[in-house]
Amino acid sequence: IIQILNEESANPDGCKEVFLKKLYNICQKQSQIFHSAPLIMSKTYLQSEFAVNHTTNPVVYDSTDFIIYNRATARNELVMCALKSSNKIIARTFRSMTKD
Repeated sequence: IIQILNEESANPDGCKEVFLKKLYNICQKQSQIFHSAPLIMSKTYLQSEFAVNHTTNPVVYDSTDFIIYNRATARNELVMCALKSSNKIIARTFRSMTKD
């Protein structure tokens, strides 16, 4: 989700519709590859909403302002903290963001 959000935020023409479309497409492909229920669900929600299929129940998120808020520059302390994260996915994501 973070990688797709960052891609759309970096694009001056990025919008929630493209963000959601990419999100759905990637999650559909992954669910077919791993023969599992999709992590991200749609179709039953408002146009700007998506649901993350957590362990017990889906949690619905509204993507209306995701792109706008993500365009705001993260505070340096937050970036430094993420770079030092023991979570490899988070650290790698922020490393790729700071290479530009």
